[in-house]
Amino acid sequence: MYKFYNKKPKPSFDPHQVIDLYLFINPFGFRCYCVEKEIQAFIKNAPCKVNIKILTYHNMNTITQYMKENQLDVNDIALRNKIYKSIYHLSIAFKMALQYGQKRGRQFLMRTQKMIHEEHQELTKDLLVQISKDLNMPITFDLPSDEYEELKKSYANDLKIACEMGITETPSLVMFDNFTDEYGILIQRDITQQHLIDLYNNYSDSSRTFTKNSPTKSTECVLAKTFKIIQSKKYDF
Repeated sequence: MYKFYNKKPKPSFDPHQVIDLYLFINPFGFRCYCVEKEIQAFIKNAPCKVNIKILTYHNMNTITQYMKENQLDVNDIALRNKIYKSIYHLSIAFKMALQYGQKRGRQFLMRTQKMIHEEHQELTKDLLVQISKDLNMPITFDLPSDEYEELKKSYANDLKIACEMGITETPSLVMFDNFTDEYGILIQRDITQQHLIDLYNNYSDSSRTFTKNSPTKSTECVLAKTFKIIQSKKYDF
């Protein structure tokens, strides 16, 4: 269950700190939409610079997760394929919108999610094109093959990053800061602004209680309650 906090929190960040967030979502999922709102609130109230990169991520397991959460028949192959295509089209449209900048791309994504989850509109290519026009950042699915291939490569790269960071479900959030950029925190449950503030305020003390796995692995993970410490490089925004 996700809660939205109206009271302004009192975090204790170093003002010289820079936080980098990598949020992995199913762009079609309601829980992911809720988490995006929570992170927006976190960024708004954090007294230090926060960078965020949203990456769409889906595979057969995350689609099964989505279908179970929405009480859909996981054995309905036609429905499963329809959901897969919807997520993929929205992911590609989001990639197009990101060409106008990260902030505007996120605006496009959340406007689309609002239309789906609050206005209960069906996701179609026409809806995506209309939303982009309304935001004065027109996109089109009638792209030359080389441009479309570039979008597909960018999307495939996001999946590679998800694998490197040990992502297995959505929503998932990886948090780095500029003081400890070799290690990040992977959070897969209870992603709320208050949890992020509490977790980060105690990051140093908490991380000292962990022991590493084999250093031969490209991604090292140690499970602790609702989050993991991972060893992974940061990627450019």
